[in-house]
Amino acid sequence: MKKYSRISSRFREQLRHELQSWQADGIINTDQSAAISQRYKLDQTARETSNILLFAIYIIGSVLVAAGVISFVAAHWDMITPSLKVALIVAFMLVCHIAGFYLWKISAKSPRLGHALIVLGTLVFGANIGLLAQIFHIKANFYNGLFAWAIGAIVMAYALESIPNAVIAIIVSFIAFCGWLDDYPHTLCYYTFVAAAAFLPFACLRRSVLTFALSLLAIGISVIVCAGLDTEQFSAFLLATAGVGLFYFGLGLLVNLSVNFKAFAGPAMVLGTVLTAFNAYFFSFRELAEEIPLDPMDSWMWTVPVASAYIIAAMFWAYTFRSAMANRRLRFISISVLVSAVLAASVPLSTYLTGGYHLFHVILFNILSLVLAVGLTAAGFVALDRRLFWTGILFTALIITSRFLEYETDLLLKAAVFTACGISLILAGVGFEGYLKKRRLTNE
Repeated sequence: MKKYSRISSRFREQLRHELQSWQADGIINTDQSAAISQRYKLDQTARETSNILLFAIYIIGSVLVAAGVISFVAAHWDMITPSLKVALIVAFMLVCHIAGFYLWKISAKSPRLGHALIVLGTLVFGANIGLLAQIFHIKANFYNGLFAWAIGAIVMAYALESIPNAVIAIIVSFIAFCGWLDDYPHTLCYYTFVAAAAFLPFACLRRSVLTFALSLLAIGISVIVCAGLDTEQFSAFLLATAGVGLFYFGLGLLVNLSVNFKAFAGPAMVLGTVLTAFNAYFFSFRELAEEIPLDPMDSWMWTVPVASAYIIAAMFWAYTFRSAMANRRLRFISISVLVSAVLAASVPLSTYLTGGYHLFHVILFNILSLVLAVGLTAAGFVALDRRLFWTGILFTALIITSRFLEYETDLLLKAAVFTACGISLILAGVGFEGYLKKRRLTNE
């Protein structure tokens, strides 16, 4: 079932119930129902759901057992010699890993319990790092221990193809990165490139959408945080956010062309659209737009990851632009994201060249926000997708509401505008639902 392994369990469960109705209504016969059931492995949906629930129970139970053991040891911690302390915490970790490996990979008698014990062993490994530092009075920055924990977790993830271990590695490493960057804000951000090299291959190897999305967040946010802390200027934040948004969406367009990794396209495009929309909306406020001008800087280290994001994004967009324009569903969103991100990125450079803030920049960011809103609405209308349509409509309402709350206007005018917005939302919903119904009847 490799071809259908990325179809959601919810869809397959709904399909299983629908097949019974279709067969009862005479739409399909018994043989066709059996063929569809076999094609999508519908007989396995109940077992898959119970397996996920069982794995979650094992994880929670293992953590509770570990908490109980640690609490018992902590109650007698002062009476235990350092050598015995080390032996206890190391033995506990090894027991978890060995027992988990045996149950999961060797005997395969209880693979989910074994996997849960492996994850527990990784959590204990992180606790052991802190306990060993306490036992031997090792004074060091906390993020060094977190980096060591993340390395151990990602090694276990690759060795055992364990997605939970990869998730632990991503989260822990990003927390460690934030601590490291807080102490060294004006140094090259190596984390971005290391995270991309360590986490993205695992996501592709396991075809894990969760790991892929978390990896993108860790990579992209590290670029933005690095730019913000290195310069303490909104201009660098704007440039970084626009570049990462282009990178996300361009990557989504690229993987959308792939058969094996098509499931990665949605999260990447959503992240790119959200980041681009946030950028345009954030700087559409006048007080924030006034902080955009680029001031002289002592450090330019932040430009390395930011420039890398733009270069890679340009390669992605150049390769996929023609196919994106040919796709009716992606055409409007792609154009709106590209235009909004590129024009937003040009604002800090224009303020640097012209020497300051202009009211035109506020107007531009409001226009870019509306461009994104219109692009989402148009894409939803063309693709008959309620999510895209309503996202665009609600984003438009948010922009209009924000402007009337930001600026002092007559209460009667505010009342009229808000009433008009509410009526427009209702009419848009009624019209769109009517259009969907008409298209369905036409197709039938």
